[in-house]
Amino acid sequence: MAGNKVPNSIKNRKVPITQQSLNGDPIPKKFIINDEFYTPIPLVVECIKYVYLVPVDVVLDSAYGTGNFYNNYPSFTKNLYTEDFFNFNEKVDWIITNPPYSKIDKYLEHSCKICRKGFAYLLAIHNLTPKRLIECEKEGFFLEKMLLCKVDKWYGCSVLLVFSNQATKCCIDYQKRLNTNTSHNDSIHNSI
Repeated sequence: MAGNKVPNSIKNRKVPITQQSLNGDPIPKKFIINDEFYTPIPLVVECIKYVYLVPVDVVLDSAYGTGNFYNNYPSFTKNLYTEDFFNFNEKVDWIITNPPYSKIDKYLEHSCKICRKGFAYLLAIHNLTPKRLIECEKEGFFLEKMLLCKVDKWYGCSVLLVFSNQATKCCIDYQKRLNTNTSHNDSIHNSI
């Protein structure tokens, strides 16, 4: 989890989670904070491969927890991590990680400020909203591609969202607002 100290109000809100070890064997139930979900290494590797990285790129793990992302970045890139993302202000080329969902709006906002090329975040699919897409687009970062994935023991479907300032438009159509005063055909085909 990002940050140096967890407030007591959050520490006391715990839920049982079953995790998998590196070899796939189940780890007995234990209590962890709601926002801490460690990404399985095979999925981490796929997420990193999904982003086009070149040897001069500086890559940041902005949500360094156990280091699964950071420890699997390519050796040909300059790799950084932070446990205090919102006070990290160095420019980087890419951020690739699984951020805490409770802070996703702040993560997207700060990522747009410090990334030179883009960022890739693994999120629950319900975190993909038109409002968030629009906010990133205002800063020049468009959703370039998505990778849907299902992780056993994670709720619902997850998606790797790759935002880039090299893309010229969003890779999906979406609506800011559905106008219920028009005919069905008019509102559906009036996407941005």
